[in-house]
Amino acid sequence: MVKRFLAAFVALVILVVGVYSWQTWRNNRDVSPVERQQILASFEAAVGWFEDNREKILQTDNPALWWMVQQAANLTGDARLLELFDSYHERYMGAQRRSYWRLLFNKNGWVPVHYEQIESLDDYQQLFIYAVTCDSDLANVALISAQLDPSWCDAYPFSPSCVTHQLVGLHLMQERKCGDVAQTRAAIEILQMRVRDQLVWDPRLLDPYLQRVLMLLQTGAAELIKPVWLRRVADGIQEDGGWPPTRLIMDLPGKNDLIFTRNFIGLGRSKSSFHTTAQGLLIMAHLLGNQ
Repeated sequence: MVKRFLAAFVALVILVVGVYSWQTWRNNRDVSPVERQQILASFEAAVGWFEDNREKILQTDNPALWWMVQQAANLTGDARLLELFDSYHERYMGAQRRSYWRLLFNKNGWVPVHYEQIESLDDYQQLFIYAVTCDSDLANVALISAQLDPSWCDAYPFSPSCVTHQLVGLHLMQERKCGDVAQTRAAIEILQMRVRDQLVWDPRLLDPYLQRVLMLLQTGAAELIKPVWLRRVADGIQEDGGWPPTRLIMDLPGKNDLIFTRNFIGLGRSKSSFHTTAQGLLIMAHLLGNQ
């Protein structure tokens, strides 16, 4: 009985290692660059997804996602995205003249903020607020200042988006020349390499994968991106024009399928989401501008 169990366990380990090795090879193989025609087709499909889901996403007040829409609109000059972003901005920011999130969309300006207003936010969101306000009092908050250290995410090895979230915050600081410019640049360069390593060793085409590719593009490190990663993102678009946060492994009877999730494997449906599609859209916008 014990021998059978050990044999089955060894066989399972060999299978898992074999599948992972194949997926990792596939994720890092040499391929030709993605053609501009495919990039443009993916961009148009993504814009179509936003138009089809306009009313639903306009009910979502997530400034970080709308910042991505704004960035994509500015990079491409696409009138549809510009109008969509303006509709969001008027709906949520128009009546909030003193909202610190307004500064995410406008680099020029100032809004007073006290830490008590943001202490309930996630750690990376607090970093974002410091980055866009460059408030000297926030700079002295331990939770915020600790995130300026590129080793911050070492304490969170099972948080797949920790490094990219930190990189967003440092990027916003760099854009606004907030804090020690040289220190911020050095930290960004370290995190760019960590993101590249994550892309090498985590082949799952999930939300964090797109986020990693996006942040290398957003922070000016396109040279670190392998063509296969861009091809996988472009090929990963759904029929509806969006990108899902999870990936289908196997169709199962009933309401749920076997899927890859952020934490590994689970049951559910792989459907396009605002969060992942905003990232895919901005990736395509960057690629259109770089070709």
